[in-house]
Amino acid sequence: TITELSPSDNTSLSTRDIELSANLTDSDFAFDGDELTAEFIVDGGVVGSETLTSNGTASTMYTMDGGSASWSVRVSDTYGNTVTSDNRTIRSPSTLTIRNVSTGDPITGSAQVTAKLYSGELIFTKNTSGTIDLTGVPVERGYIIEVTVDGYVTRTVA
Repeated sequence: TITELSPSDNTSLSTRDIELSANLTDSDFAFDGDELTAEFIVDGGVVGSETLTSNGTASTMYTMDGGSASWSVRVSDTYGNTVTSDNRTIRSPSTLTIRNVSTGDPITGSAQVTAKLYSGELIFTKNTSGTIDLTGVPVERGYIIEVTVDGYVTRTVA
């Protein structure tokens, strides 16, 4: 039996490094030699596994890219039985909100925001109303962002 999956469904993460875990129980543990192997699956690929020889929690660490991902746990025992949990969705930060440096308020409304993202070369230029979608941008690299907003000083942040 697979219970207590963590993080729970539709969790919004504050960091990209997370622990995926599930509580596993099997009545066959009473028999010598039974083992449960839990495979943690993210977006269709196995990202980690752990083998248990008694009821308990299996876990693995996972580093997520920005955006959302679907994850589940597939568990098999020594006797060839396999069960898979329902899919869960996790989200990591994937938006950048441009704010007024004096007030901290988001820049919205009629101001036109142009953002250029660089990592050695130009990755993209986006025109927006103040929120920049970074879904799909690899999180393991360093970036420079240049922001131009109508009525404000152009800023470059590394």
